[in-house]
Amino acid sequence: MGNNHKLFEEFPPISKEKWEELVLKDLKGQDYEKKLCWTTLDGFMLEPYYRSEDLSSLNDIDIQPGSFPFTRGNSPQKKWEIHQRITDTNPEKANLIALNAIKGGVNYVCFNASEIKSLQQLSTLLSSIDLHEISVGFFKQECNRYLRNLLTEFAVNNDFDKTKIRGNFEADPYGSILSLGDYPDNPDTIKRRLYELIDTLDTHMPNFRGITIKGQDFHNAGATASQELAYVLSLGVEYLSMLTEQELPIQKITPFMQLSFGIGGDYFIELAKIRAARMLWSRIIELYAPKSDETCKIFIHGETSNFNKSMYDPHTNMLRSTTEAMSAIIGGVDSLEVRPFDQLTNNPNEFSSRIARNVQLLLKEESYLDKVADPSSGSYYVETITHKLAQTAWELFQLIEKEGGFLESIEKGIIQNQIKQTVKKREELVSKKKEPVLGASLYPNSSEKILKSIEVEAINTKIEDSRIERISPIRKALPFEKLRLKTEKHVLAGNKLPIVFILPIGNPAMASARQIFSRNFFGCAGFEIIENARFSKIENGIEAAYKQKADLIVICSSDDEYLQYCKQISGSLSKSVSNSKLIIAGYPKEGIEELNNNGVFDFIHLKTNHLESLSKYQQLFDIID
Repeated sequence: MGNNHKLFEEFPPISKEKWEELVLKDLKGQDYEKKLCWTTLDGFMLEPYYRSEDLSSLNDIDIQPGSFPFTRGNSPQKKWEIHQRITDTNPEKANLIALNAIKGGVNYVCFNASEIKSLQQLSTLLSSIDLHEISVGFFKQECNRYLRNLLTEFAVNNDFDKTKIRGNFEADPYGSILSLGDYPDNPDTIKRRLYELIDTLDTHMPNFRGITIKGQDFHNAGATASQELAYVLSLGVEYLSMLTEQELPIQKITPFMQLSFGIGGDYFIELAKIRAARMLWSRIIELYAPKSDETCKIFIHGETSNFNKSMYDPHTNMLRSTTEAMSAIIGGVDSLEVRPFDQLTNNPNEFSSRIARNVQLLLKEESYLDKVADPSSGSYYVETITHKLAQTAWELFQLIEKEGGFLESIEKGIIQNQIKQTVKKREELVSKKKEPVLGASLYPNSSEKILKSIEVEAINTKIEDSRIERISPIRKALPFEKLRLKTEKHVLAGNKLPIVFILPIGNPAMASARQIFSRNFFGCAGFEIIENARFSKIENGIEAAYKQKADLIVICSSDDEYLQYCKQISGSLSKSVSNSKLIIAGYPKEGIEELNNNGVFDFIHLKTNHLESLSKYQQLFDIID
């Protein structure tokens, strides 16, 4: 403006104290922390808003992307590789899948190499793939010297410059102990093979990473973000110590390592987890006195979570994966795999694999997430979460180190117990619907059936005895899915499906709201739900329920009307509903005993333990495993 008038000078700054005064006034005596603040599963509290002064005590806020400690990424340019894992072990089939994926926009393919035994098989697997342009990864043969030699020979035979080949093996022998229940090999053999792996890559393929620390194994077992971070760091230090003890310099180790994380549904927490991982890793490497900051960089791979995915209503998994992909990309992953939405019930097909690829392509080409190096930088909220998460993870990492490190901690069962405690908390939150799962414990499609499309045994998580206690993947939705599957099996065995008749009456608003609640409540068990328009008389509703041969009649009204209706039912209509159970949607503050005396079997409400209640109803109808 011509007179240099500054608009914002007309608005004096408002202190945090002034804001708090207004907030407290609006709360009208309610507790500020309980009402507006959020305590994460990691144990730290987040406030409803943050201001610039909240960042005054934080370090590294003003660093640039590509600068130590790399919180904002390894490079000023925003780029990530679109990754697809191919599980087919047949080289010809896997190659066709890979070529189709590359044509569809993937630039990082990862193969199951368990059946690759010869140069001919590897040549078939990699046929027509330009290793100068496309990164390749291998799993199931993570540390196999023979495969490394085959890959080197293949590169020479096909005129590929070995120094330009990018990708990774998934060697993580110490991490695999928690799934195997013991060391995968003799500890001395593991040390020798990892040394040889790093030495070979340094000599022949300097852009190929050998050790992949798989944090997603902890994530999918139920660990919190700070636990996943701490365990990955501790596991990484085990490898660093083992390799440096064999006189490998730190600058010849870190370029051949990568961290891999599961990306869950807590949008900002997961975004901050990637940023915190870079920062904490660089601080650890700094202690080894590297010759260059470049040594402190780490390649981070992300894959969308299995933990929060559901078998029922699987298309919802598309939405979950999309927000997870955004968290990972904005957080700064170097490569990302979006898992197909139907992976829990089917072998992923071309449609679901294409959708998974396109999530990243849309975020890149249409949302332009590759145009800004670190879009979350400077956000008071994100910066605060990043540092709080980093601090919490660092404290846990230090506790593990005091116990002797990762290997000592899993030998003692410390890490396993920490995860089990977290899982117990998660299960309680899910069972009480404080952490609902769309399609499984919230808004289920009660008519949906999946039993014939899955291997039921695949959802069992029983672990046999082993020398070291193992961890296994779990999912939030699994307890409710098991309920639904029990009902499906019950019906397939020729038994009657329980019928729930919802009877809305009286107060229109309460009747409607409680009808919706009741439909969702019993739909989670896969019962048949009969909904109705609001009845004008209780007699009409009971007569309709009787004609439908209802097993459960759920009255949906206001608290002060329930006793009147129940007395009418108990007094003159008891014979017609003698084989039905009368349920109240709600829990009136007064008259519970009298309602029970007038035939009420149960009350369902927001504080009901959803999972326990549905299990009780299944037992009532002899629906058992």
